[in-house]
Order: sequence, then structure tokens, then C-alpha cells
Amino acid sequence: MGCYKKMELIEDFHRKLFVAQTKHLYEQSIITMLYNIPLISIVVAVLWFRVPLHTLVIGWFFIALVSCLRYFQAKMVLTKARWDSLSIIRRNLRYHAFFSFLGGTSWGVAFILYAVYLYLPGQLFMLLVLAGVSSAAIVPLSSFTSIYSFYIVPMFTIPCYFLFFSFPHQNIPAVFVIVLYAIVQIATVQRNSRLTSRSLRLQLEKDTLIETLSEKNKRIHLLSQLDELTQLPNRRFLFEVLEKEFHRAERENTNLALFMMDIDYFKLYNDHYGHLAGDKILSGFAHVLQNTFQRAGDFVARYGGEEFIAVLPNSNEEAATLMANRLISNLQEAALEHAYSEVGPYITISIGGIVLMPHTVKKIDEIIAEADKLLYEAKEEGRNQFKIKILHPSSRAL
Repeated sequence: MGCYKKMELIEDFHRKLFVAQTKHLYEQSIITMLYNIPLISIVVAVLWFRVPLHTLVIGWFFIALVSCLRYFQAKMVLTKARWDSLSIIRRNLRYHAFFSFLGGTSWGVAFILYAVYLYLPGQLFMLLVLAGVSSAAIVPLSSFTSIYSFYIVPMFTIPCYFLFFSFPHQNIPAVFVIVLYAIVQIATVQRNSRLTSRSLRLQLEKDTLIETLSEKNKRIHLLSQLDELTQLPNRRFLFEVLEKEFHRAERENTNLALFMMDIDYFKLYNDHYGHLAGDKILSGFAHVLQNTFQRAGDFVARYGGEEFIAVLPNSNEEAATLMANRLISNLQEAALEHAYSEVGPYITISIGGIVLMPHTVKKIDEIIAEADKLLYEAKEEGRNQFKIKILHPSSRAL
């Protein structure tokens, strides 16, 4: 199982790296795609008196059209594509490769269209333009060497074809230099691709480490707020919630109920059944509490030992009475055996309940003390019952 888990983590990391490389490709290349339009416009201006106007317009239009298509396809992928599906990502990469091929082809075709009317200096000027375009594409397309190859191979293959078949003996050295230049460019992109991949890998490893540490910190914080035995919030977390709920009740002008609950004759249970069995009873009782207090905002915590506290926002005396009866009933249905209880054969509880009316200003310790007094009264009067008291507004500061 550990081996399979490790393989899954490795596969997930490679998937994330592939997605990061693809995003990097689109984010970098979209910036430069439309630069082809002003560049071909400059070329048209330079060749204005050397090449017929309709030929200049055809070359300009072809490059501008392909540049716009490439730009809007990349824009759509960045804004609308799903990055959680590898099949969709691969399909978008194929589209990107196709449009890159069109981009390189458009520049190659423009070279032929214009070179027919140019002498050697003009043809060299066009070759320098192609060299500049291919160099400018190294960084944007460095994530994937194959896509860069799709871009520059047609860009230089078409001029080589033209030069070789127009004046083969004269242009063979030029063709050789162009091919060598293209090979050097692809090698440069391969090196850049490795550096880009390494950089993205390091960034991804850093993000993964930060995410892992963040998750561990959250889990540690959560564990620090839970009682280990019952998995209910502990006493420290209880006081944090009480503070917030008291202020919220004051702010929203609503009632707030608080129950102090104690398992009847729990010491006798531990004495006769043992502490391990007592721990199981505490866990079972916690489960009953969780199944009883299920409203949004209801909060139950272990106060200490066999004592528990429930905080019930927006609850008046009627609602508190209903919940106390429901808890006693649910505990009876759970039928947790306690043969040594003086109340009955099963685990029972006593409850002291406080209902705070709007603008009841008291300290938290005082409210818990009031609930504890009512709990003591319930025990004195026979246990397995509840006592609820309404606290009216007072002038003491919180």
C-alpha cells in the first residue's frame, strides 16, 4: 500500500508539473503573438517601393490573420479551459502546435511572396527578420521544444526551398547557414526548456511543501481544540466559542441557552466497570450529544471529567426545554448499561440550563457557575432531570 501511495504522489506531481508547463506556455506566448502585426507592418513599410502593393497586402493579411487566431485561441484557453482534465489540456496543446505551425508558415510564405521581387540585400533583410522572429519566440515557447519546432521549421524550410531551387549553386551556403541556425535555435530552446522545467519544478515543490505544512498546522490546531477521548471540542475551545456567541447574541438581540450536563453516578460506574469501560461510556455519551444537537450553530464540548456543556444560539426557554427532553430521551434509547446507578439500569444525566435574554450582561464564569448551581439542584432532586432558569438583563459588565 505504501508503494502504491508513493506512486500516486509521484504521478500527481508530474501531472501538476505538466499543467504548470502548459500554463506557462500560454501565459508567455500570448504576450508576443500580436507583436507579429506591427513587425510585418514595418517590413511592408521598408519594402513599400520594392514589392507590388497587392503582394505586400497579401503577406501582411496572412500574418495578421494567423496572429489574431493564435491570440484568441490562447486567450480562450487561459480564461475558459479546464486545467483539471489532462485530455483537454493535451487537446489544447495540439491546437497550440497547429496554430504555431500556421504562424511559422505565414512568415515563410511572406518571405517567398516578397523575395520574388527582391535582390540579395532585400532577401537578406527578410532572413534577418525571420531570425529575429524565431529568436523572440524562444522564451515564450520554451516550455515545449516540440511546439517551438512546429513554429520555426516551416518558417525556415520554405525560404530554404525557395533559395535552393531559384539559384542552387549560388545559395547552397546560405541554405546551409539557415539550417545550421535553425538547429542552434532548437538546441537553445531545449536548454531553455530544461531550465524552465526545473524552475517550475522547484516552484511546485515549494508550493507543495507550503501546502503540506499549512495542512499539518491546521490539523495540529484542530487537534489542540479537540478532546482526545470524545473528539468533542475541549474546554479552551469552548470558552472561545462562548465569547463569540455571547457577543453575537447581544449584537443580534437574540436569546442564548447554555446547558451544563453531568453523567449521573459516573464515579460508581468507574469503580465497578473500570476506567476503560468508563472511557467507552464517555465516547458513547458524546455520540448521543452530537446526534441530539444538530442545528446550525449548536455547539457541544467536554468541560472536564464527566461534565459537558452545550451552547444553543437563538434558543428561548421553550426551545431549551424541548432540547433537554430530547437529550434525556435519546440517552434512554441509547441504553448504555449502568447496573450500579441509583436512578435506573442505564446511564442517565442531569442538566442545569441557563437561557440568556437579550442584553443579559454577565461574565462567562458567572453564567457557567449559574448553570452549575442548577445542575446541582437537579442532582439533589433525584437526577435524570433538568433545571432551566432564565437570566434577565443586568447592569454588570461583561
